[in-house]
Amino acid sequence: MTRKKTARPETFNLSKFYKQLNIAKHEQEAVTDCLARGLEHYYQHIYGYDKYGKRPAFLIGERMVEPYIFGFGVVEVVRHDGLSPETRFKIVKHAFKQIDATAEYGTPHGLPVMMSFLAGAGVLDLASFRSLMIAADFGGPLFDDWELAEVRQLFGWLIAKAEVADDERWWWLWHICVNCESAQMSRSLAEGLLTEAALSSASKRALCEAWLTDSPAGKPPAQWEAMHALLSGDVEAFAAYAAEAGLPVPDSLPSRAVIEADYDSALDALMDESDDATAGPPMSLHLLRKILVGPSGMVTLTPPTLKRAAIFALPTLGDEPLKVCQQYLGSAHQYYADTVNGGVADVIRAYHDQMPEGSVKALIERGLKIGAVTTRKTFYQLGADLLGQRYMARAAQDNAKSIREWAAKKAEGGPPKRRGRRSKK
Repeated sequence: MTRKKTARPETFNLSKFYKQLNIAKHEQEAVTDCLARGLEHYYQHIYGYDKYGKRPAFLIGERMVEPYIFGFGVVEVVRHDGLSPETRFKIVKHAFKQIDATAEYGTPHGLPVMMSFLAGAGVLDLASFRSLMIAADFGGPLFDDWELAEVRQLFGWLIAKAEVADDERWWWLWHICVNCESAQMSRSLAEGLLTEAALSSASKRALCEAWLTDSPAGKPPAQWEAMHALLSGDVEAFAAYAAEAGLPVPDSLPSRAVIEADYDSALDALMDESDDATAGPPMSLHLLRKILVGPSGMVTLTPPTLKRAAIFALPTLGDEPLKVCQQYLGSAHQYYADTVNGGVADVIRAYHDQMPEGSVKALIERGLKIGAVTTRKTFYQLGADLLGQRYMARAAQDNAKSIREWAAKKAEGGPPKRRGRRSKK
């Protein structure tokens, strides 16, 4: 399965680009500025600072020929409200035509941003969404340059407008959320989904269960399964999934041995420092990673903020708050322990007036017996807020120096305000 050399133009000709796409003359200056601004952001992205000290429009011809870099310019185009939708559609479509997910830097930056734009404009279709999400998965971190409002725009389309089975809808929502590395953004996305009126309770529960068990929600589309079956060398599974997805299946497929030999060649080429002029562009490092460790890595690592949001949402989905607290307090392994215990504290704080006071006290005492310092701080504070300042006095005697110092600082600032008590059930 020898990879063929992909022929790309040596330079990006702006005049030819505008003529090919029939971009109106009165918009060409704004598009040029967007491409230059995209280059500026590209250099900031890779160097961490403004390399040129000015918008590098002089490099458009040299660098915009590369699909990955061109994507930075397209992101600026779709965010430019002064450009007509028609012009933005044309440039987005051109970016899609440049995609070569197998080549290093062959996937335009910002594909999710472009999909959000299309979703907001009401022109995104399910088939394109699937294909573009698969390509984006091979192009690098999904959330590079993707803004919260744009993610929510795509979620709105996926929840209310996409004609897709629930299992697949859940899977896409899960997949997108677990790829969000920003704690603040993932928290906002989770809270938005779990309070979304248009999303069914079954959907919300499926997401909560997936986040809490580090397992996928729903089921991916057959196109996704077909792609990853082929990457792993399972040609029989690829043929079955491709047929299910309605994709054309070649009469002859390469064997697993041929596929693995091709990957070996790609790795050899990656480590070969010689300048082989006849070699094609290197295989994408992101693609090689997907091949070696799977689409989600060796294991699924759910962002902790999703777990905390899931625990807090369970009572709104019909679970008894006390049972939720009893089930999850102290249940998580070390990596997630403070997050899960913090989620339980959130539930106690919000629903303590629906629980017997003795049960609330027992939960707080249980939290104080947990070894993690962060968890004990959380439950000392919770106890002080709900049951009285004696919990801060106990914190001042804790065997952890950091907790004693924390309690002393709290004492210097005055006693914590006691929250209203509620009658026993």
